[in-house]
Amino acid sequence: VRTAPRGAEHFCWRIDLLPRLVNDAGLELGVGVHLNVLAPERAAELLRA
Repeated sequence: VRTAPRGAEHFCWRIDLLPRLVNDAGLELGVGVHLNVLAPERAAELLRA
């Protein structure tokens, strides 16, 4: 929920609802960056398959 900045005479409330469709956590949702939690060797195996 975002509230009005100080000194604002008029301001609209806003609520952001994000459904969890995958395993994103706080960092991924907040920053928009996805982390690779696999070892580089395992990631290479999966990419080659």
